[in-house]
Amino acid sequence: ADQDGAFGAIKIPVFHFTGTQDELPALTSVTPEQRRVPFDHSTAAGTLLVIFDGANHMTFAPTKTGQVIGARLRQSAAGDPTFHDLVREGSLAFWNAHLRNDAGAKKWLLEDYPKLVAGHGTFEKK
Repeated sequence: ADQDGAFGAIKIPVFHFTGTQDELPALTSVTPEQRRVPFDHSTAAGTLLVIFDGANHMTFAPTKTGQVIGARLRQSAAGDPTFHDLVREGSLAFWNAHLRNDAGAKKWLLEDYPKLVAGHGTFEKK
């Protein structure tokens, strides 16, 4: 498949989240390393990627009762903040930066948010 054509055609920034254990071998043959393909082939300025250490595909998947299947993995190995907190805070800043054109949110997202992610995973930007 033409990954450069597919993902390079997206002209708006996208915020990607995944984990180092993000695979579902029974349902798909996508490896954790392949989960970064959309980011790697994206060209839009402002596109971001966070890869959480130890997070798997079910880390963020709630059940019908609201319990998270990956509840044990929601909390990072280093303690707080949880992966959910980091996704929530980063996502909110991303939307504010791009939908509201909020310069303060963009600055926080690019300067302070990576410091929160450090120790829990990696942060990359385009």
